[in-house]
Amino acid sequence: MSTRQVTFSKRHVGLLKKAHELSVLCDAEVGIIVFSNTGRLYEFSSLRGWWLILNFVDFLLTFVCWIF
Repeated sequence: MSTRQVTFSKRHVGLLKKAHELSVLCDAEVGIIVFSNTGRLYEFSSLRGWWLILNFVDFLLTFVCWIF
């Protein structure tokens, strides 16, 4: 295992843990998607299923429509 892989292994766990803490402590909707350099997916979502992605896409569409 390379030094970068070891660092990623340690850091991604902490990142997902902090995302969970933020969602609980602040009653916020939080979502994180992380890909390792080997292509493995790590994710956290405070909402179930696709709701977080749908909310994000809705936000983007609203924002883009507002700009134009």
